[in-house]
Amino acid sequence: MAVDIPAGEIYAVAQAEAEVSAELHAWLMSSTMSVKSYPAELASVLGSLDGAARRVVEAIKYFLIRPDIFDNALGMAANFTWSDGEGEEKFVPIPPETSSSAMVTFSTGGAAAMQVGLDKGYRPLIGMRHLFRAMQESEPRFRWIDITIALELAIKEALIRKHPEIELLILEMPSPPLTKLYDKIMKHYLGEKSPYLAVIKTGMETRNKLLHRPDGVVITETQAADYLREAHKAINHVFSLLYPEWSVAKGMTSGFYTNTGKTT
Repeated sequence: MAVDIPAGEIYAVAQAEAEVSAELHAWLMSSTMSVKSYPAELASVLGSLDGAARRVVEAIKYFLIRPDIFDNALGMAANFTWSDGEGEEKFVPIPPETSSSAMVTFSTGGAAAMQVGLDKGYRPLIGMRHLFRAMQESEPRFRWIDITIALELAIKEALIRKHPEIELLILEMPSPPLTKLYDKIMKHYLGEKSPYLAVIKTGMETRNKLLHRPDGVVITETQAADYLREAHKAINHVFSLLYPEWSVAKGMTSGFYTNTGKTT
């Protein structure tokens, strides 16, 4: 399975090679391919291509910091073609369905940089997903808790990706406090400690109070928004250490969520 991002366009190209049954081959070769008799085997192939294209939407959302893009924002395939490798490509009808879309046009350099990450299988951290959910949360109290969860998941997954041999320790042993994860442990395994330790410490302590003293802590919208911004920087910094050779990961350290809901 391969996904290509053409520069200057608003679509992605997903390609796959697959062995097909004699029945599917006969259907493809027929002159009256009908969606009414759409083969389940072909629907499975189309689903795989759809999944590959969703990787592009995922990359745009989390790597280019576009919280306005929903996870299911994927337009219908514009063209579905097949070829046996010996003849010209032939169009295949696509069953109609409703969809939403996310349109982003890349420059030549931007498309090439994003393509590198897709080809190498770079994926967003699960913590990034939780952080982007926090961006959509309107209640400061819940936003604060979600942000702290995002910080914990992000550093743990980054450590495991970088050093798979410590996965059992990370997942099974009692978890160290975030201050240790982002300090000595991060420096040892990722090469640097986090420059956002003070914010992470405050965030962790406040989260504990929110969980254990339900009525004793009040979080304002401004406080939650400031915490979200700094946590986003911290997670982006972790990601840049995970893939230091990738220009997109490096660029993420200069982009973050702001109080106004935009990126800078």
